[in-house]
Amino acid sequence: MKPVKLFETFAESGFHSSFCTTFDVDFGAYESVALSRLREKRCTNNVLIVDGRMLTYALDGKSLPSLAGSKYSVVGVTPSAAGAVFHPKLVLKLGEKKGCLLVTSANMTSAGLAGNLEVVGQVILKDPSGPEAGMLRAAFDYLIALLPPEAGVAREQLDWAKRRAPWLDNATPSDAIVEDDGQVLARFLAHSSTEGIGSRFLGSIGKEPIRRLVVVSPYWDTDLAAVSWLQESLQAQESSLLIQHEAALFPKTALGSGLPVQVFPIQVGKTTKGRTSRFVHAKVIIAQADDADHVLYGSTNCTTPALGNGSFAGKNQEASLYRRLAPGQAIELLGLGSSLDPEEAIDAETLPNLELRDEIPLEECQRRNSGSFELKAGVLSWQRPRGLAGADGKLEFRDAYGSVVPIGATPLSDDGDKATFGLEAGALPTFARLVREGERFAPAVVMSVEALQFARLPATKQASRSKLEFFEDPDTLESLKFLTLLAEFARLDEEATDTASAASVARSSTKEEAEKEPSHVLPYEEFILRRSTTPSSGLAESSTGTGYADAVRQALNRITGVRTKSLRKQLDEQSSDFLQIGAVLDIGDETANREQAVEMGSEVSRRSEGAQKAAEKRRQTVRKLQAFRQTQKTIVKALTKHLSDERAAAISTRLKPVSLLKLRVLLSVLLSTGCSSENLEAKAVLGERRIAALLPCRGANNWPQLAGRLLFEVFRLRSTISENPDPDHLPLVRFIDFPHQDGSARLPVDVAECLFMCQWVVQALCCAVDDKGKVVHAPSQNMVQLRADVYMASQNLLKNDPEEALREQTWEGLDALYGEQLGVDGKRIRARHEETRQALNAPTLV
Repeated sequence: MKPVKLFETFAESGFHSSFCTTFDVDFGAYESVALSRLREKRCTNNVLIVDGRMLTYALDGKSLPSLAGSKYSVVGVTPSAAGAVFHPKLVLKLGEKKGCLLVTSANMTSAGLAGNLEVVGQVILKDPSGPEAGMLRAAFDYLIALLPPEAGVAREQLDWAKRRAPWLDNATPSDAIVEDDGQVLARFLAHSSTEGIGSRFLGSIGKEPIRRLVVVSPYWDTDLAAVSWLQESLQAQESSLLIQHEAALFPKTALGSGLPVQVFPIQVGKTTKGRTSRFVHAKVIIAQADDADHVLYGSTNCTTPALGNGSFAGKNQEASLYRRLAPGQAIELLGLGSSLDPEEAIDAETLPNLELRDEIPLEECQRRNSGSFELKAGVLSWQRPRGLAGADGKLEFRDAYGSVVPIGATPLSDDGDKATFGLEAGALPTFARLVREGERFAPAVVMSVEALQFARLPATKQASRSKLEFFEDPDTLESLKFLTLLAEFARLDEEATDTASAASVARSSTKEEAEKEPSHVLPYEEFILRRSTTPSSGLAESSTGTGYADAVRQALNRITGVRTKSLRKQLDEQSSDFLQIGAVLDIGDETANREQAVEMGSEVSRRSEGAQKAAEKRRQTVRKLQAFRQTQKTIVKALTKHLSDERAAAISTRLKPVSLLKLRVLLSVLLSTGCSSENLEAKAVLGERRIAALLPCRGANNWPQLAGRLLFEVFRLRSTISENPDPDHLPLVRFIDFPHQDGSARLPVDVAECLFMCQWVVQALCCAVDDKGKVVHAPSQNMVQLRADVYMASQNLLKNDPEEALREQTWEGLDALYGEQLGVDGKRIRARHEETRQALNAPTLV
């Protein structure tokens, strides 16, 4: 046990997750002091748990948080007991090989972090198999139990942290660290409905005679009931209460009841005229015996609601730590020796009268609560506040600056307690509030699942973090950079998975135990079989998890939903003197030889100058055409290499679902650079082409041929079907191993997203027209059969989960984003798809 500065602990490295609990909250202090240090040290998975009424109070009356809901999640917890408060002050930090539990009296406020006099202690993981691991696991389980059912985002963050802390997953929860002789050295004491923290503190002390009871507390029972109970239970020879004299928070009238205690002024820290200049918010109970000091510190004031008594477990949600120290060590560590000098004892008559402070209107705060909000994949979930089940009203959305933003919200479901809404494409509200009967309730933070997942990506290298910023721009154009970064990110995710798997195997003590672990992947054929026999329960989470690769998926979803025709036209209207990929910027008003022109000066004849300009114009044309053709070749080369690498990997090691994400990226590149024009080279020279138009609708390197080639390799048999077809000729989709989640064969949502895109593209290949309205001939592949193969593969995987809403959302995004530039009409896409569906129900496909 040594002195600790709370704010400095947030700057320690080696942790990926932190979970803080507090009664009061100052978002500015948390974000600038705690969160900034945590994220600087790559601790990116962070949760703040606050008393629900105080959270409403902070959002309703103070400055709004800047990063809540996107860089960290915030959860409000309100105890069900009347008059109770959510009062624990914990910080649990987790890493792959490290762990630390901080138990303190400090709230997550500027005063708590740097102003008040507080107490803080820590339990540090010394050995992954040691007793500290069990105590940290007990604290972890306590935090999970605190979360209300609607806190799905925070619950998932805790689960994410547990999976990445192998020592925690392997630890057996234990609230105590016990020596070989049975003596308790430390104990984590949190609120329990069966036995109070005070009773468990006494149980940890045992039968040792107590010489002196020392209590430091800013708040007390008006009748000192908790002090009286401790004094009587411990049969202490004397009791000393340390108070802040000038705070006028001590009930001096209770001393007249004959309670055998002495009161001392606390003298810790800087003083002004003999008085402590900072508010003493620390809560410490010390029971001094001849052989040891028994110390209890944390969030518990010396009150009955906090400590409980022999027949009452207490009603506040509290957390404290018990420590057994050497005799006299506690007083020395806390610097309380001078405060307990007998000559410093205070005469009760000289104490100021108890001053009742203005209480925080907790009931009013609870009434003004707007509920909780979570946003995922464009769907907003609203958990109504307690007492407003089934209540009508409307929602008002605000941005990060607190300004009202008009956002369209389509009702999807409502069971009275929870309602869901589909938000218009691109809508990302930061706050939401209930407006009912003319009253605007307090704002609530909208937890963005995708933003929080992106914020916690394990960017272990600065270079990787900077690359991730490429995906944070909603106006990012599709390019081959997607594919390059996806390949790198998939490798990093695989390395992380391999590390976690190795840790999991290491936890298995015997070969037999390892063999009992369920398989985590299923080959394509077995996956299809499982889906045909397993009751459906909707789509599973993305197979890319919440790693780097999923940032690419989220970016693609964002582009499809956010980018609109107006943005496309805006880009088209910009100068086309440069190419998007392999850019050549040439203004055209410079001479070919600047130095020569300067030397010649006015002696250059107009005729010579005109010849130079003509020559330069020809050079510009050549450079543009060279860049244009080179960029086309780059796309074709990337496509060819991708298919070659995938085929080699499929035969040797099989494929992961991330291969479908790669397919989706390549299709996006082809669609975004495709065009309904035929002769793009002439348009490139004349400056009449779209900026992104690189692939024509006909001729060499046309987009329908390249897209058809991609789909053919993934879905179409390249040889006559037989009982044992050549593996080199099987469609790549047959080589994919799918994750086996929760004992079921649910299809991951990212796979469904890719399938729906492939359905749109394969039909687009057959109904596209050029810029003159003429039908673009389909690729050379057997398109009738390819359409059937894409449809059947989709049906095999989707089974009884058609997910028509997701399909239509995907198609509408593709219609708006690519339809006009490719000469593709959404109605024709849907008609062609229906033709394919009906034909496959007939004896033959015609």
